[in-house]
Amino acid sequence: MIRPATPVDAAAICGIWNPVIRDTTATFTAIEKTPAGITALLADKAAIAHPFWVSTAGDEITGFATLARFGAATAIAIRSNIRSIWPPLHGVWGRAGR
Repeated sequence: MIRPATPVDAAAICGIWNPVIRDTTATFTAIEKTPAGITALLADKAAIAHPFWVSTAGDEITGFATLARFGAATAIAIRSNIRSIWPPLHGVWGRAGR
């Protein structure tokens, strides 16, 4: 199931995101996330109407996706990339982007 993320999901999002930050080069940040930081990020995303989604299997958060501005915004064109991270399948991290 895919649903909007809530602050209750912050620790699980950290649990998925931080190994990617720490152990791979598949992300644009080198700073590990905290539950408080994710909670603030969810509020920031909501304020600018950028959704933050989680995928679930039962009660377990299995992945997440959100929009992020990529590059400088101008009056003519704004580029956004869609980031999504899922835990490893068969030891390989998944990342999709546009």
